[in-house]
Formats: sequence, C-alpha cells, structure tokens
Amino acid sequence: MTLPKYHESYVTPVPRLQLGFEDAACAMGLPLSTLEQIHRRGEGPTFFTVGRRKFTTEDMIRKWQAEMIERTTA
Repeated sequence: MTLPKYHESYVTPVPRLQLGFEDAACAMGLPLSTLEQIHRRGEGPTFFTVGRRKFTTEDMIRKWQAEMIERTTA
C-alpha cells in the first residue's frame, strides 16, 4: 500500500535534541574518558537523566564552553 502524496511531503526526520556522553565528547573534541572524569568532578556541561542514561544538549555544551572561556580570560 502506498501513501497518498500529501503524506510524503510532510514527513521530515525529527532532529536529535539530546546528546549522550559519547556524542557530547565527540562534539567537544574530547576523549570519552576525559569527559567522564570532568563530569565525576562535578564540572563540565550540565547533564540530565532520562531513565538510567544521562544526556546533555548543544546549548548546555555551548553555555559551559562560554563559562570556561570567560573564566580563563578574566
């Protein structure tokens, strides 16, 4: 069975809004172990928990990076 034409034109992929540890480390150019150590010290970007997994967003990463830049240039 094929869908009518009007259904095909409205189907778009949903962008991923959250990043897991591996994706966040890759986005920041850090080894996964380094990001895990930073997180264990209570530093780094904010992560939130969904079930048993922790996630962050691109905006949270950018905010943390801006704070780091401000701290090092102050």
